[in-house]
Amino acid sequence: MIQRIQSLFLLIAILLNLAGLFLPLWQFVAGAESEVVSGLSVVSEFSGQNEMNEMFYEHKESSRMIAHSLFVGLNALVTIGLILIIFQFNNRPRQIKLAYIGMVLVLFEILAIVWFTNQGPTGISGTADQGLPHIGFALPIAAVAFIWLAIKRIQADENLVKSIDSGRIR
Repeated sequence: MIQRIQSLFLLIAILLNLAGLFLPLWQFVAGAESEVVSGLSVVSEFSGQNEMNEMFYEHKESSRMIAHSLFVGLNALVTIGLILIIFQFNNRPRQIKLAYIGMVLVLFEILAIVWFTNQGPTGISGTADQGLPHIGFALPIAAVAFIWLAIKRIQADENLVKSIDSGRIR
C-alpha cells in the first residue's frame, strides 16, 4: 500500500533531493564580492549588484561542467528511482534492494556536490577567501537518513509478513 510510513519517508527524501537543485549549496566570499552556487545557477554579487549566470551556458570549463552535469544527472536519477521504489510495495525484497541502490546513488550525488563546489568560484575575480556551505549542501544527507528509515520500515513489514506466514504453516 502506498499509504505506509515508509512511502512517506521516501516522499520526504524525494522532496529533499529536489530541493537541493533550487536551494543554495555553497557561497564563496572574496572581499566585497560573493558568489552563491545552487544546483541550477550561480549568483554573483559585486558591490551590491546581483548577476545571475546559468551554469550550462556561461561557464565552459570542462571539469566544472562534468561535475555539474553529474550532480544534476544523479539528482534526476535518484528522484525517478525513489518514485519507482514507492510503487514497488508488492515486492518488499526488491523494494529494499532498490532503496539501498537509491541510497548509494545519493551518496554519489553528495560526492558530485563536493567535487562541484571544490572547483572554486567562477564569477568573482581571484580566489575566494573562504567557502561556506549552505542548506542545500545538507539536504542530500538528510535524504540518505530518510531512505534509511524507509528501508528499516520496509524490513519490519517483511519480517511481520514472514512471521505471520510461518505461523500459518504450523
